[in-house]
Amino acid sequence: MLKEKQKAAARDAVTHFYKVIEESSDSDSITFKVENNELFSESTFNDLLNAISSQGLVAFTSDRDGSEIVILPKLTQVKDMFHYRLILFILTFIAIFYFGYEYVSSYYGNTSFLWTIENSAMFYVLPVWTILISKEFSKFIILARNRQTYSFPIFIPDPIGMGTMGLINTNRHNFTSKRSMVAFSGIPLLIGFAISAIFLMAGSLQTIISPPANPVVSSVLGGSGTPVIFQILIYLFIPSNGILDPLAFAGWVGLIVNSFSALPLGYMDGGILASALFGKKAIILSYISIIAIILLGIAYPAWIVLAVFVLLFGLRGPEPLNNASILGKKSKTIAAAGFAILIIGLVPLPYHAPNTQFQMDMAQNQVVIVNGTGNMANFNMSLTNLGSSVISPAFKVLPTISFSVESVNRSISPGMSMKYDMEFNTSSLRKDGIYDYNLSATSGTFSQTAELEMIMVNISSSLNFNTSNPFDKNVSVGKIFKIDFTNTGFSENNSTFTILSIGEKNFSYTLYTDSMQANITMRGTHQLTLGKITLPEGESYSLDLEARTNFTTWTIVGYNDNFQAAIAVLRESKT
Repeated sequence: MLKEKQKAAARDAVTHFYKVIEESSDSDSITFKVENNELFSESTFNDLLNAISSQGLVAFTSDRDGSEIVILPKLTQVKDMFHYRLILFILTFIAIFYFGYEYVSSYYGNTSFLWTIENSAMFYVLPVWTILISKEFSKFIILARNRQTYSFPIFIPDPIGMGTMGLINTNRHNFTSKRSMVAFSGIPLLIGFAISAIFLMAGSLQTIISPPANPVVSSVLGGSGTPVIFQILIYLFIPSNGILDPLAFAGWVGLIVNSFSALPLGYMDGGILASALFGKKAIILSYISIIAIILLGIAYPAWIVLAVFVLLFGLRGPEPLNNASILGKKSKTIAAAGFAILIIGLVPLPYHAPNTQFQMDMAQNQVVIVNGTGNMANFNMSLTNLGSSVISPAFKVLPTISFSVESVNRSISPGMSMKYDMEFNTSSLRKDGIYDYNLSATSGTFSQTAELEMIMVNISSSLNFNTSNPFDKNVSVGKIFKIDFTNTGFSENNSTFTILSIGEKNFSYTLYTDSMQANITMRGTHQLTLGKITLPEGESYSLDLEARTNFTTWTIVGYNDNFQAAIAVLRESKT
């Protein structure tokens, strides 16, 4: 309810700045019909606002030409609920840090925990927060220049993707004019876009100058929805090798999040821009945007998180106190640039993955490691790109073990194959036995897995092949040779053995043995006995073998249940 003292103060202020034609009032407000000689003057209206503010009053124009001014008491502020916004800020910080840690860990491969923490903080977390805080600081400055108080925004965590879906404005003070609305929302969008582009370009240059040691992270350009327009603008000058450096990825995240903010929806930056440009008609764009977001949430659930927060704050954006103000060319240019950012940077599916497909071929799936003779196990594999786009596959091994990957190129063109040399650090494997691993190669949504087996044994003086352990021999393709596995020292309790032949995947050989009553042609790795055999002390088990195709190394290993072993290493004779 307006007090008489407030009415008198309002009357004095309005008559000081305007020529009053007519006045009317009720218990809650006082309305003045004025002669607006300075059509759409913002400065005069702002001076009026400052004059009545000390009396606890606020004014707004009710007619488009500014000829009617309504003055009423300032609304009582609702409960701030700052602690809820603080909780969301903390959750967003944790989500961004976690996502940055995972990306840096995948990008650089096998690094220490502290090194990964430091680099994820420096090259992902800090750049992402630099983008977000720079936008908010610019809003703080703009509000201060318009004598408005900054309000802490709602940060939206993205637990399944980038760490954040951006933020929603919670400005609790009315904007004085359309120009202030455009400045508040448009300028931060331009600042966020510029900083994101700088990080993206700098990181892309770093990717080219110093590429990752191992191609152990999926291509962001192939595994996420980078806008085509932005690729033309940026990657025409700075081509990517298919794997974004963490700094470049932080810029990419900033670009996408900044574009989320440009959606013409409620109190988001784009919603405030739309309200400044279209007034009450902006609600139509909000309805269209929220329906689109809900539909997109079917494919990318984080959109639903954004939609829920937008609905909590309402689909209708703010209106300025001075509806009579018009936008100048500068403000219209800023608004147009803000919506251009939406077109340039926004993608429906932030993690859209193309329909990639490839074939994985392991040269061999098993290796024998002699305990105490070295810390490395080597596997060879090849990938053939069966899709229509360039892929840069990611590799992952479970259970976790330190490994590195080497190849001629990090990307595979459609229809081409790439060979990979994989080296596993087995220094953590202390106990003799069989260790099974799953090696996964991933590009986009397509993945293939191969099973790997490492057999760690001890060379035993009580076992041998042809009286030697280890036994080395050059053999010719197409010629049968005989090899005897002999137990010279193990008693009955340790006299059960497995004999295994380990060869390359396409290597073909024939086993001639009386015990199997057959001649068997095999490829790759096979057990050369039907189950385990019992071989008493002092006896031998004979194998007649013939290499049918060319090979590099052919390994025969015989071991008991305690992994005491004899090894024969066969190489192709070149004569």
